[in-house]
Amino acid sequence: MDEGRSEAKKYNSLLLTDGYDKGEPRWQIYEDGSLMYRPVDVPKSARYNQIYYSKPVFTADSLGRWHHLAVTYDNTSGEVIQHFDAQEVSREISPLHQPARPITFGPCEIGNWGLPTQNHDSPIRNLNGAIDEFAIYQAVLSPTEILQQFEAGKPE
Repeated sequence: MDEGRSEAKKYNSLLLTDGYDKGEPRWQIYEDGSLMYRPVDVPKSARYNQIYYSKPVFTADSLGRWHHLAVTYDNTSGEVIQHFDAQEVSREISPLHQPARPITFGPCEIGNWGLPTQNHDSPIRNLNGAIDEFAIYQAVLSPTEILQQFEAGKPE
């Protein structure tokens, strides 16, 4: 590591639940700049966890500007689609998907992990940036609806 430079964090929170309770989603930016979404967790049973990664979208030339991020999760089919500035950057169905596993939101934070589990190997997950107009919908948004949101929120 060079003097004056710090190591990159492995995870940067977009939405994190305080713990790993059953049914709680987690959405983060991974250390390589990709979006990482885990729709539900099942404690102590990694074989049932599903993690979806996009291609890297946060690169040196994309930093310092506002971006529109969206993830959709179809609980019936298991399909996860992630968007960066209204462009689809990943689409996947996990082979571990179990239809109709409920999603719940217990205590959680936007852009931070306020109560990391004790002795976790990556407890620092705060986002070094800003989040504006965060929304959670009960239904999967279409690509057209995501594009409309992107266009409506673009800075001039």
